[in-house]
Amino acid sequence: MACRHPHTWLLAALAVVSGLPLSGAQVPQAPPPRAKNHSATELDRLVERLGSADYRDREAAHAQLRAVGESALPQLLRAFNNSSPEVSRRARTLVDALRSTACPLVRELRADPAFPIRSVRFSHDGAHVAAGGESGVAVWEVASGRLVRQARCDGSVVAVEFVPKANALWAGGSWSRIDGISKGGGGTVVRWDWGRERAEMLAHQMWNTVDDVRLTPGGKHLLAAAGNHVYLLDATTGARVHAVEVKPYCVHGLALAADGRRVVAVSPTRTISVIDYQTGRLAQEWNLPPDEQAPPRPQNPWAGVTGVAAAPDGKGYATSVAGSTKGGGGVLFWDTEGKVIQSWQPFTATTTHVTYDPSGRFLICGGWDAARNSGSPPRPPYRAVTVWTVKSGRLVTFMEMEHLDHVTDLAVSEPAGMFAVSQWGVVRLYRFPQPAWGDLP
Repeated sequence: MACRHPHTWLLAALAVVSGLPLSGAQVPQAPPPRAKNHSATELDRLVERLGSADYRDREAAHAQLRAVGESALPQLLRAFNNSSPEVSRRARTLVDALRSTACPLVRELRADPAFPIRSVRFSHDGAHVAAGGESGVAVWEVASGRLVRQARCDGSVVAVEFVPKANALWAGGSWSRIDGISKGGGGTVVRWDWGRERAEMLAHQMWNTVDDVRLTPGGKHLLAAAGNHVYLLDATTGARVHAVEVKPYCVHGLALAADGRRVVAVSPTRTISVIDYQTGRLAQEWNLPPDEQAPPRPQNPWAGVTGVAAAPDGKGYATSVAGSTKGGGGVLFWDTEGKVIQSWQPFTATTTHVTYDPSGRFLICGGWDAARNSGSPPRPPYRAVTVWTVKSGRLVTFMEMEHLDHVTDLAVSEPAGMFAVSQWGVVRLYRFPQPAWGDLP
């Protein structure tokens, strides 16, 4: 049979020999080149080339290290002390460029409808995160960001804490109805089983608003701060075991010590109290040093200690402090005997919250700065979160928050590898810095 296209076979043969595609055939796209995994030795050589006598070689090594990113961080940090000023300068420049990605944003979580958020907490397995605030409480999946459950209340949920191995959490605040269930007025602590179709609750009534709640190790008891008392409650029944009075008033922050036996309570009256909650005994009580004190209320409503965190190594505590006589909000580090061993100033205005990452390498601070108030017209104070190395006190990264409302809470989760920052109507999840940042000189 005659060929209708006598030259087709010749074209096909030429295409096979030359490697060219047939007419109309799609050219297979080559896969994008994979990022090269450099060995430590190769990275060391790239760093040394930053001081090359050849300018083009220095620029090429700089570009390659910038492309490698945080994988080269240990080598770059060591290069800070390199004998070559050019290597040291370029290494610092590269590290500065990496700061903006040191704690990448994973996702934002929002309730529907939105409500002003005052507290945030991760579940013990890192799978969920909860937020409480004015008129409501909400729970999300960390992996997907899906809103799992939301409840309305006629007051304020000031503090939340997950119940281990259960779709439930403890909520503290002040309201009379939550999720359609009446629990009386005044300060309240309830267990909210959000995994059920209808919430079932155990409650404990108090005279004052509950400002913080913490589960003890093992989950048998719940610590609640209300007024000038710290209560120990049975986590199964909600019954009160005992209460410790802390003078003069208004405990608004709790942190469990690393030994699991003591809880640290702070208040705006510039007092730090250490309580042996198992015996109900006030073990220690300290006050801010004079140069860290700010004018009392009502001249400065943020005066005093605003937050507390216990060091994971058990060697002391960190407290956030509002504006002081030094002119700005700071962080004080205390040893277990109540002696101030360090003092930082993360913000020029106020430091509202402080927490350690689980490894103890980093300190995460929330607050606001007034540094941008200069100029015409002046800008309002801006809200931010800063991450610092504990060992050297160096700034790892600075994250300016988009919303003008201040940072209302911080939470960390080792299983999730993240920390959470809450503001009005939004919770943002960030990755922890990689461990090498902890060696920032």
